[in-house]
Amino acid sequence: MIKIINSSPEVLNSKFNQFSRMMIRGQHRDSTYVISQMKQYEKQYKKIGMLDVFCDQTSKLADALHHRGLDDFAGILYSNLVKLPNISPKQREIFAQRALEVAQNQGDLLHTLARIVDLKKVYQTNGRRRQVIDTLFLEEKQLMAIIKDFEKTKKSYRTYNRGVSSLETYQLRLAMARVDIAKGLLNSNPEAAERKILLAMPTFEDFGKEKELNFAQNILNQIYQKLSR
Repeated sequence: MIKIINSSPEVLNSKFNQFSRMMIRGQHRDSTYVISQMKQYEKQYKKIGMLDVFCDQTSKLADALHHRGLDDFAGILYSNLVKLPNISPKQREIFAQRALEVAQNQGDLLHTLARIVDLKKVYQTNGRRRQVIDTLFLEEKQLMAIIKDFEKTKKSYRTYNRGVSSLETYQLRLAMARVDIAKGLLNSNPEAAERKILLAMPTFEDFGKEKELNFAQNILNQIYQKLSR
């Protein structure tokens, strides 16, 4: 492990460059080690007021790893960049989009779902309503693919520290995504909103989710009001 505690800016940059070269050459294969090192670099750069430098260098490293086909690690770095404080809204969107692209290229349905949700949250924070709705449609499509062949999805999950949730969890998430789509389309396309709510409600009924069912019914009542005008 490269010791980086209390390094000067020059030494810290030198050590990060060394670490980057080793990553690009494929010398670091342990994801736990890589994540631990990146957290240490982030902590040290933040300590000396150079978090912007860390962000820039990590972004370049993630791009280089992606171009080399080392997408497991590129995805980790992009996902961590999304969570950094004090970066611009545009940067956060770019990192979330790249993290999603990497996950899609890997064909990992569950990681792709996680990155879609990350991107949706970024758009929500940035007030990008149209993009939020578009991402909700992506989330719905992804959840449908996961549920369609759940056993195969579990086997293809490339995880480092988490297990796979139950099928019921993803079925409920699909229903909630459809409710969120309906909310987003309530004013602009109430007919489409109605279709999504009616698809969602049976799932809440099947699993005895009374609170969610009542919420969906409230949205449906609003839709009917729109359609009756």
